[in-house]
Amino acid sequence: IYESDSFSDTVYSLANHPFMIKLLTNTQRKNGSDRDLIIQSLMLMSTNQENDFTSFRTKDIDNFVLNHADENLSKMDILKDAMDQFNENFEEIKIPITSIPMVLYGGYRIKKDKKSFTKFIEQVKKFVDEYETNDEYKQYVQSGTSSSENVRGRMEYWRNLIRTL
Repeated sequence: IYESDSFSDTVYSLANHPFMIKLLTNTQRKNGSDRDLIIQSLMLMSTNQENDFTSFRTKDIDNFVLNHADENLSKMDILKDAMDQFNENFEEIKIPITSIPMVLYGGYRIKKDKKSFTKFIEQVKKFVDEYETNDEYKQYVQSGTSSSENVRGRMEYWRNLIRTL
């Protein structure tokens, strides 16, 4: 699939961010999950009234990269700031892979909306600690995790959490 050099370079640099290295196993990194997660995060960051990029099916990701990635590239600076802060706040962290784009999106929104990153970090820690018993959230990760319905469900969960901060 064709992507611009600037898009490719930006995704590569964020995929190799120290925070991503804490989040993923070597196997996940080898199979390109780090890159996919950065693109999925950008898709969430680019979703608005006019455009819905909440399907993480391969054809929808490819379509996003082909037709919408470059116009949203400027958002990546804010994402990098958020990742820098995550990295400073977590020695280690284990977030289920289906939730990594949501957490990165959340960090982006907190930065963009100039809300308290410290409070958001507390919420992320709480989310990780209570994940196993979080039935409200886990309904969106049972099956078909890349479907728009489930991605949107997870995204709305994080949006609502951000609204409370």
